[in-house]
Amino acid sequence: MKSSINYLLIGLARCDTVLIITS
Repeated sequence: MKSSINYLLIGLARCDTVLIITS
């Protein structure tokens, strides 16, 4: 469960990074 939470946080962080780069 802890690893899945970390995976979710990493996914959100990558999405934020992509949005920042594209904007």
